[in-house]
Amino acid sequence: MADKPDEPSNSEIYNLKKALMDSLYGMDRGLRASSENRAEIVEIITQLEAKIKNPTAAPTEALTLL
Repeated sequence: MADKPDEPSNSEIYNLKKALMDSLYGMDRGLRASSENRAEIVEIITQLEAKIKNPTAAPTEALTLL
């Protein structure tokens, strides 16, 4: 089954998730993260959010849905 042109491939999403996990490794839940580490993590999360369809436009602001 081929991906539609506007949909990311599973490998793209997998690679971003792997990059995120690799970035988080050894950070002690963020307590050991430098500002550079945090910036890298935020960038990866932003890329992931752009690739994954979410029915909630701003999930971090939709506290009523939690």
